[in-house]
Amino acid sequence: SAKQLYRDWKADLEDHYGSTADSISNATEREGQLVLDMGSLDFHPTYSPDGEKIAFISNEKSDYFITKLKVMDLTTKKTRDIPEGIDTRFSWSASGDSLIYTKAVGGRWDVFAYNLKTKKESRLTVGLRGKDPAISPDGKRIAYVGMDDGNSNLGIVNVDGTNRQMLT
Repeated sequence: SAKQLYRDWKADLEDHYGSTADSISNATEREGQLVLDMGSLDFHPTYSPDGEKIAFISNEKSDYFITKLKVMDLTTKKTRDIPEGIDTRFSWSASGDSLIYTKAVGGRWDVFAYNLKTKKESRLTVGLRGKDPAISPDGKRIAYVGMDDGNSNLGIVNVDGTNRQMLT
């Protein structure tokens, strides 16, 4: 019967994956190393171009929706906060000196840059309505997901906020 077939299939999966899980938990070697366990949400980890830092978003054990963009020096394991209000993907500049991200200002998402050396934030766009920025390898353009009329589309803009184009 269909019920018996389902029970047999489920038992086979439990047997197969149970033995696989047991072999993994019994292994003495593990790949990887825990870098950070800061909050119940630590996500979008991204290495700097030189591999010496990692940026990520964390709620630091606070409320689910209260997140901060943080940068950790992998040598010292020290972290520092970037200005608040960042909860979407971000991008490292090619030089690794800046982070590009979006924040809501006046109900619309705009692109900002944070210079890690000067510790200064600068607004790159006004009224963009975009999220999830990714800077081009040459550092001249930013791709983003644009929101308009209930739709999401791919767009590009120069880093100075000019020449906004929707690609889709």
